[in-house]
Amino acid sequence: MFADVNGTQLYYELHGAKDGRVLALCHSLGTSTALWDRQIAAAEASFPDMRILTYDVRGHGKSPVSPVSVSIELFAADFLSLLDVLDVERVDFAGVSLGGIVGQWLGARAPQRIDRLILANTAAKLGALDMWNTRMAIVAGKGLAPIVEGAILANRLTAP
Repeated sequence: MFADVNGTQLYYELHGAKDGRVLALCHSLGTSTALWDRQIAAAEASFPDMRILTYDVRGHGKSPVSPVSVSIELFAADFLSLLDVLDVERVDFAGVSLGGIVGQWLGARAPQRIDRLILANTAAKLGALDMWNTRMAIVAGKGLAPIVEGAILANRLTAP
């Protein structure tokens, strides 16, 4: 389904109980709602009274590329607007990587909308803009192969 929020459309999915407590799941950079497919299946089996909301942030999955520059604040504002469209007052929020950074923003600046906050594989910052611009240019020109080894190494260095 799509919702009109902040001058764009966000793709979202609602799973589980119609009136259950809402768990919102926010994916990592370069992924989509599909990241959560296996977790949703397990959660529906274990928590039949829960409602699960997944959505694609701007430029990811089925949500269109943003016509304006994006920021964590904009991603968070989009999410809050999505909650308003869905008439959801408060959620438990789980985010991984980029989703975790969005969750930190929400926890700090919109705590009245968050009951529980789960942050996974995230940081306070994603890195310098120049690094991401270089990475995007490499992927656009040569595909993912040139960055795979470096990404794996970086994850090993930052893992506990």
